[in-house]
Amino acid sequence: LKMASGREVKKLVENIGQWENGGSSEALQLCNSIIPSGDDTDKELIFRRCLYEVCRYCVNGSIPAASAATFLRELSESNKVVSGILIDLISVLDVEVGTSEDKTHRPNFVALLRECINFIPESTLKVHLDAETLHALSLVGSQKIFDQRCIKVKTRLFYRQDKFNLLREESEGYSKLAVELGQSLDESMTSADLLQRVMALIGHFSLDPNRVLDIMLEAVECHTHEKQLLILPVLRSCNGSAGTLCQLLGFKFQQSAESSSSTPERLYQTAALLLHTGLVPIEEFYTHLSPMDDSILKQHKEVLQKGRLGARKTTIASTVSKEDENGEAVVVEQPEENQKVGVARALLELADWQRAEWVMLRLPPFVATGVAAVANVMCRLIHAIIEPIYRPLAPKASRGRKITFKLPATKEACANSSTVYQCQSVEDLQTFVFPMLTQLGLHLSSDPVLLTKMLRIGREYLQHRWSPANTESFPSDPVSLMWLDCLDEVFLPSLSLLPCNCSIAEDTWSMLKCLPYQIRYRLYGQWKNSSYLSDIVILQARATTMERARYIMKRLTKESVKQSGRQLGKLTHSNPGIVFEYVLSQIQTYDNFIGPVVDSLKYLTPLAYDVLSYCVIEALANPDKEKLKHEDTNLSQWLQGLAQFSGTVFRKYTIELTGLLQYVANQLKSGKSFDLLVLKEVVVKMSGIELMEEVTQSQLQALAGGEMLRAEGGYFNQVRNTKKSSLRLREALMESALGVPLCVLIAQQRQSVIFVEAASCHLKLLGKLYDQCQDTLVQFGGFLATSLLPQDYSSKFPPMDDLVRKYFLQVDTAFFLERPRLANSIQARIEGLKRSSSKAGAELSAAENEVVETEMRALINRVIPLNICKDLSVHLFTTFWSLSLYDIWVPEERYQEEINRQEQAGLELDSNTEMNATKRKKEKDRCDTMVKRLGEERERQKEQQQRIMAWLEPASRLWFKSVASAKARVAAQFLQQCAFPRCCFTAMDAVYCARFVQIMHQLKTPHFSTLLFYDRVFADQSVSYAVACCTENEASRYGRFLCCLLEVITQWHKSKEVYEEQCYQYPGFISAVRNDRPVQLDYKDFRHICFKWHYKMTKAMLACLESKDYNQIRNAILVLIKILPYFPVVSSLGSALEKRIDQLREAEKGEREDLAALANSYAGQLRMRKSSFVLESVFHNKEDRDKKAQDGEQKKQTSEVDATSAGKGKSSGSSAAATDSSKGQPAVNGSSASPEASSASSASATLAARPTASSAVPSSGSGSASVAAPRSTNSQAKASGGSPSASRPSPSQERSSSKEKAADSKTDSRASSRDSSASGGRSAGGSGRATGESGQSPPSSRDRSEKSQDPSLSPSHSASKKSKQSSGRDDEKDAKRRKVDKDENASDAADRKDREREKEKEKDRGRVREHEKLEERPSKGERKRDRGQDEVVDVERDSKRHRTDDVSKSSAGGSSSKHDVDESRHDKRRSEKSEDRQRSSERQDDKHKSSSSSRRAHSPPSTSSSSSSGGPNGGASSSDSKSRPSASTTKKDDRKEKKEDKEKHKTQRSRHS
Repeated sequence: LKMASGREVKKLVENIGQWENGGSSEALQLCNSIIPSGDDTDKELIFRRCLYEVCRYCVNGSIPAASAATFLRELSESNKVVSGILIDLISVLDVEVGTSEDKTHRPNFVALLRECINFIPESTLKVHLDAETLHALSLVGSQKIFDQRCIKVKTRLFYRQDKFNLLREESEGYSKLAVELGQSLDESMTSADLLQRVMALIGHFSLDPNRVLDIMLEAVECHTHEKQLLILPVLRSCNGSAGTLCQLLGFKFQQSAESSSSTPERLYQTAALLLHTGLVPIEEFYTHLSPMDDSILKQHKEVLQKGRLGARKTTIASTVSKEDENGEAVVVEQPEENQKVGVARALLELADWQRAEWVMLRLPPFVATGVAAVANVMCRLIHAIIEPIYRPLAPKASRGRKITFKLPATKEACANSSTVYQCQSVEDLQTFVFPMLTQLGLHLSSDPVLLTKMLRIGREYLQHRWSPANTESFPSDPVSLMWLDCLDEVFLPSLSLLPCNCSIAEDTWSMLKCLPYQIRYRLYGQWKNSSYLSDIVILQARATTMERARYIMKRLTKESVKQSGRQLGKLTHSNPGIVFEYVLSQIQTYDNFIGPVVDSLKYLTPLAYDVLSYCVIEALANPDKEKLKHEDTNLSQWLQGLAQFSGTVFRKYTIELTGLLQYVANQLKSGKSFDLLVLKEVVVKMSGIELMEEVTQSQLQALAGGEMLRAEGGYFNQVRNTKKSSLRLREALMESALGVPLCVLIAQQRQSVIFVEAASCHLKLLGKLYDQCQDTLVQFGGFLATSLLPQDYSSKFPPMDDLVRKYFLQVDTAFFLERPRLANSIQARIEGLKRSSSKAGAELSAAENEVVETEMRALINRVIPLNICKDLSVHLFTTFWSLSLYDIWVPEERYQEEINRQEQAGLELDSNTEMNATKRKKEKDRCDTMVKRLGEERERQKEQQQRIMAWLEPASRLWFKSVASAKARVAAQFLQQCAFPRCCFTAMDAVYCARFVQIMHQLKTPHFSTLLFYDRVFADQSVSYAVACCTENEASRYGRFLCCLLEVITQWHKSKEVYEEQCYQYPGFISAVRNDRPVQLDYKDFRHICFKWHYKMTKAMLACLESKDYNQIRNAILVLIKILPYFPVVSSLGSALEKRIDQLREAEKGEREDLAALANSYAGQLRMRKSSFVLESVFHNKEDRDKKAQDGEQKKQTSEVDATSAGKGKSSGSSAAATDSSKGQPAVNGSSASPEASSASSASATLAARPTASSAVPSSGSGSASVAAPRSTNSQAKASGGSPSASRPSPSQERSSSKEKAADSKTDSRASSRDSSASGGRSAGGSGRATGESGQSPPSSRDRSEKSQDPSLSPSHSASKKSKQSSGRDDEKDAKRRKVDKDENASDAADRKDREREKEKEKDRGRVREHEKLEERPSKGERKRDRGQDEVVDVERDSKRHRTDDVSKSSAGGSSSKHDVDESRHDKRRSEKSEDRQRSSERQDDKHKSSSSSRRAHSPPSTSSSSSSGGPNGGASSSDSKSRPSASTTKKDDRKEKKEDKEKHKTQRSRHS
């Protein structure tokens, strides 16, 4: 428009510039072209601008007045519209020229007007022009007279009153008007008649119409509704202007507000009636009401702020006066009368919701509905609206009386468009009811009946329109969304204001349970965190509830659970969120509060339980709380307490679990594993499945059984008490489909926690998180495997190869989840085979074995493409990982124990008179059923074990390849890929690994060396590396695995018969291959190997204990605790460990208290087992081993001589033998041995190697514990030059030795093989095979002298031995040896009495020698030696003496058999003397300790401590106290002690004599 106007004006200005040269005609044409027509306002504006420009240029003098007047006349004549526009322009120009300071333009303007008088009437100019301009045009005579006349006319028109306003001015007329308006109604009277009479009175008596309107308003205010309806049409007709009636009505409200009295109720009704009928517009009338909106808003904010501040302080905000801390009254200002709220209430009474809502929306929230009268009117109105909907849905007992509020039934029946009507369907509620409820808000609590009706209507709608199956349509349904808004803004806040209304809480839950937990929790969050801040009333309710909850919780104890629980339940009916927030805060602080709180929650409603689950999740997800202790590596106390509370409360009460499970899943998705503790506690409490590291042997056996045995004896809790809760947990997992995702997420978190949390977590915490993931995975997976139906488990879980490929799970986890599927599949097919087939006996067993073979082959085919086993047979790998302890072992003893227990419980019930007959019979039936089911379960497990073993026997032939050189590598791969990963998975898997290895040995698996596997397991590096890389729980499981292996080894070590029965003829114990024939490891060599394994384990454990790393020390102690029943058993090794543990206790005290406590625990257990320790010579016969080493040396010398004499043909064989013997290993006889034989012999030599004094011994610096390796006598050998005669005794020594041997031969003729554990083994039981450790020092001359007395060890005899061995001497010698053993066993009974008598005599002689020693008191330094050193010194002294006697006898020329018998006798005698000395030393030490303790009680302690290194068999010296007496005190005590001891010894000698 501006652009168009600019173009036209520009053209016009150009034409004006050429006005005299034809520009006037062009301007005229331009103006004619833009003359407006009709309602074209745009053209009119442009035309006005053009005319203005022409007139302005004329006034400025640019255009002559006559020419301009001609131009205007022509335009006026062409169109009548131009005249009116021209008059307006002249009027504007008159004002501009008159007010302008430049007076030069006025003559031009007057000249233009003179020219225009010809076509503009003078009357028009007189109306629009100023008096001065009219005088200039001579249209008026005198300007002054004209002004005076104008003033008189205006005064007469505006200020002179022709009508009477006051009643006293025209009393008759107003009296008649009052009579007409106040008379009684007549049927013939109409509004038209009344209007005619009123108009007649106004005209006759000259009454003021405004006064008449005011009187009519008074009449409307005083009359009934029918009379009002008669007067309203009269008001409508008499209301001349729209604002008059509104001003009159507003004036009345203003007068009422200014007065001290309140606004009359009649006035509110009148105003509502006028507003409802449309006589007064609501927009104009609203401005006359008080107070102002700004004042209302300000006051509302102040009150709300005070209430919120009081809520933070948990004080009750009240509107009544109360005294402050100083005693002065604090007055809370009462809100002034609100006329706007009164008008809204009056409109609601007329059912005019549209205008009432208009008023409410301009007020702050809940200001209008906070008035009880407004809320009541709205509730009655809603009652009437929903009556047609509610009555068909409600039960007959709860329908109540009909509503008397008259409303139109339909919209068409409404006389006024703003009037509400009754709803005929739920969809109609969104027109009136939902907006009303939104405005009503929490004040719906003023009508509990209406709240109940709305809840029931909403429940019916949501039940029919929405369900979990059609979640997609729910958000798009507007009515459903309105119901959610009502729940959020109306129903739940209203419930908070209804104290102890359990019925409405139940109705609320009946509606809420139709919604998914996500929507419910969102509503609870809004209710708990936002709704309580919306109004002062609900803030007061919150503060009151909090104070009451505090009061109850302070008095809650185990004894007052019932009373306090009822009070707590009443609070939770209306405000569950506030109560649970405080309760959970107390639980997070005091964990011993969990039990009473859980017991007190039994009086809650389902709504309260659901809110409790939300509050638990909200507390867990609180970002303001740290889940780790401050500067610690442990989980926070509040998290542990909350997790324990969650498990307990979800187990005891029926609460939906889906929300909590989804929360844990979401935390795992985000890489957080702290909340797995919650899932772990929930599964433990609800299913009874516990993952315990410290299980007893009985529980471990029960866990290896079936489901019934595990439930009855495998856990600390009784699983049958958790049957219902376990079922609820299973249903929650099935409905939410969270079982498989949780398993996969936990497994993935277990793999990634090390890498994700490594940067921010301490290593100790990292291990705990890994253990938590591992434990939860095993526990949760075990629950799913036992609770889900087989078909459900198989359909829900993906196959094993998908778990590895798609979900990237590790092999151990994938097989852990696959094993139940495999077992279920095998069991289902076998049961189907039994039902459908008529086979029986062997045919059925063959068919069952074929089923197992088919399933295992299918699994193997799925494993092959994964390429997860390297250098290991896929058949062995799959077999090992797919089986479980249930498949390979039946705990029959544990089954029988449980059956006996149930039978005993049934027998005890018969004699129980306190129990009634019905309950006793029920328990009796339960026990009988349990016995029957346990028996059936045992038989099923036996059948399964037999099937698996029948399949394993042929399958084991495919496990290992026939490559002898790869045995060690295969054993290492089996340990690395199978045994070690699985033994660290669970405690049951640790036992399974040990038993699987034993089964491989029992099945005589080809090409599997049991010795090599054990050697790999017990190697010092293997043990130390395994201990260092384990977590705390994994270390315990690894220790259990070692304990199971040691248990088997110890059984073989103790009994030769057991060893020969279970090991001797087995391929796993082949030590060498000679002439393509395997050579078995004999019993003595096996005992040497056992000592080597013990020694290496000790070395590894000491290395871990001496490290400064926390994990290594802790894991080493945990492993030692687990293997304590079988390690250590040798006194030297045990003493070394004990000393190192004592040093560790002292070092960690005050630093790392958990390590110190763990070390204290192990030290105490070790001391208890110290009495069962044995000497190294008792554990294995060292002398036999030394003899074999000497035999190897002699063979070396013989081979050198033979090689020199025989020439170059035999030089290679003798050099090989020399090489083997130089390493302390036996040479393989025969030059035609295969490479496989040589490699096997080398492996056997490595296994049989034992530590020597020159081997590396772990040490901890000065005073640290060390393992005492066997002594070496290299110096003696060097001194003697290797000659057997270098240590030959003198003739006198030979004679004494001969006499002593002759005396001993009468009492002890031979040594039995059964006494080998005490005597160190039979000397005659060797088979010619000896093994040693590489790098072992050569035997001493003393050892060679002992060997030289045996003719069988001479060079010529050695050569004959070789020829016999090449001709199959081994079998014959074994038969001879068994025959000799049988004869010796038969003669043992006859000689036992003689030996016992000789023992008694020897004991007496020992006592005499002991008293003699005590008389000659040893020095102080010698007294400090520990018991182990004394034993070693005594044993060395006796052995030296006996060896000298043996040498002398050998030089005298005794027979070989006599030498064997004498040697056995000497060994037996030495062991007996050693036992006597040990017992006497113990008694002496006890006396010494008692005397030293009495001295320490009277002497001050000293800070110095000393320790002495142990002997070869003794380990460390005793360090039973940290502080010792001072030097001076010790000397005095020693002297005093010597005197006391001498007196005691004299007394003892007299008694003995």
